[in-house]
Amino acid sequence: MLGAVPERYSWTGGEIGFDTYFSMARGNATVPAMEMTKWFDTNYHFIVPELGPNTKFSYTSHKAVNEYKVAKATNS
Repeated sequence: MLGAVPERYSWTGGEIGFDTYFSMARGNATVPAMEMTKWFDTNYHFIVPELGPNTKFSYTSHKAVNEYKVAKATNS
């Protein structure tokens, strides 16, 4: 949603496709997956963000905003 995709995934901007999300989470033949770690001492895991000086943040998904608008309209 924030466009913080590591360079090795060759994302060029715009909406992030499921193939890129999947590659980030599970890897593919050409790039490894991002590191996954446990949330403290639980069975919950999260993907560790790879942030650096060249990381650029941008609004890349309208999904959350669209779902909010639908929920708000439904509740009125």
